[in-house]
Amino acid sequence: MKDKELFIKEDCLSEDLGKELIILDIKSGCYHSLNKTASVIWREIQEKNPTLEVLKESLMRKYDSPEIFSDCNFFVEELLEKKLIEFK
Repeated sequence: MKDKELFIKEDCLSEDLGKELIILDIKSGCYHSLNKTASVIWREIQEKNPTLEVLKESLMRKYDSPEIFSDCNFFVEELLEKKLIEFK
């Protein structure tokens, strides 16, 4: 999985509403609200289709936080479980 790129599933739509980003999973009909950091991760995946390692490196440049790797791993796992993103 290290060398595979992350992609947002085709049946997911997202909209930036200022302080939060909303995702609609058309397949399930569920809405998801993302906070600021999660929104940054979502946009990185949406715009760049990075590998997980590239995503974490990009986030480290933006946030000087020792928790960013674990936060990123947790959030990506959550998105994968909810079938909002996939590896290709």
